[in-house]
Amino acid sequence: MRTAKQLVVFTTLIAFIGAPSFGADSNKKNKSDQVSTSQSQVTTERYQSAYPQWGLGISSADNIIPVAVAASFWLAFNQDSALQGYFGILATSPFTFGVGALYKHTVAGGNYAGLHLGGGLGLGTVQGVFNLNIDAVVGFHFFLPSLKNILVNVDFGPSLNILDGATNFKVGGLGTILGLSIHYIF
Repeated sequence: MRTAKQLVVFTTLIAFIGAPSFGADSNKKNKSDQVSTSQSQVTTERYQSAYPQWGLGISSADNIIPVAVAASFWLAFNQDSALQGYFGILATSPFTFGVGALYKHTVAGGNYAGLHLGGGLGLGTVQGVFNLNIDAVVGFHFFLPSLKNILVNVDFGPSLNILDGATNFKVGGLGTILGLSIHYIF
């Protein structure tokens, strides 16, 4: 429950940071508003032209690393390939932390919105005991239409967890909140 509240607070904060100012005059036009092409073409061109793209955010990642909510980074190499990294510390006594990464390859759509497949792994400790997760991923991603720098990912897939020699296999969202990740792309 606490994790969900943290994610809601973070999402609300990102929305207010990226939102246009409320007192702006709607009659004023920026040069970017006077583009002769459609808005979808402008959005598509913006996200196809500047690589590598990178961003920072937050992710529900407890099937990748042993931390429910983790700091996350996003690195898009081109329109079809991206790497998402995770880092989190749950507790210092006993020490529980995790680092991991997922490679995502877009099979339908593009970097601005699409379906991706991939895989990765996560390492960490759970109450001082070594933890390894091996994951496959299928998911979708999209930029929020009104907030052009906010990228949302939702990831599912199988996960093999090895904790102190014992194994556990599960299929589902790669995090508590369906593997939801939200990034601000710079």
